[in-house]
Amino acid sequence: MADVGTKVIFEDDEVKVWNLIIDPGEASGMHTHGHNYFYYVVEGTTLEIHRDDGTIDTVTMQPGDVVGGKEGSTHDAKNIGDTRFRNVLVEVKSS
Repeated sequence: MADVGTKVIFEDDEVKVWNLIIDPGEASGMHTHGHNYFYYVVEGTTLEIHRDDGTIDTVTMQPGDVVGGKEGSTHDAKNIGDTRFRNVLVEVKSS
């Protein structure tokens, strides 16, 4: 399984912050979130979200969008747009 982001940019006892970049035609790799999380979209595009149950969702993300997700979520994101996708993802270790 892949990491949930491209690079860890901050971590302490309460949160882990990732930078995620997916270029056009590339994918994040299937991964599972070990914590509840949210992310802020810095550069938007259209993504296909492939879930572990076989479903595929197509979403168009805009800069400034904020999305939340739950611990245990397993998926892959493929950039099917013409521009780079970038977000800053925060995993919340404590609740």
